[in-house]
Amino acid sequence: MKIISKLLVFFSMFYFMSCASSHSKYKHHHHVEFNEMCANHISKGHFEVNGHKEYSLEHNGEVFYFSSLKDKEEFEKHIEKSLELAKRAWGGRQNMDLEIDRSNRR
Repeated sequence: MKIISKLLVFFSMFYFMSCASSHSKYKHHHHVEFNEMCANHISKGHFEVNGHKEYSLEHNGEVFYFSSLKDKEEFEKHIEKSLELAKRAWGGRQNMDLEIDRSNRR
C-alpha cells in the first residue's frame, strides 16, 4: 500500500510540474488555428500565406497567426466578422480536401 501511495504522489507531482513548465508563449490548452497560416488571408479565401508566431493573437482560447502586423491589425478591427469569414472559408477548404482525397482513392 505504501508503494502505491508513493507512486501516486510521484505521478501527481510530475503531472503538476509538467503543466507548470511551458516553453511557448501560450499555455498548452490553447489551440493554434488554421495550421499556422495567416488568418486574415484565410478570411479572404487565400490559403497559401503562412502566419508567424510574432504576429499572433489569442482570442477565446484560440490562437491565430498572421503574416504581418498590418494583417493582424486589419483582422482585429472587425474580429468577430473576420473570424466568421475565416472559419467558413477554412471549413470549405477542409471539405474540398476531403473530396479530393476521396477521388484520389478511386
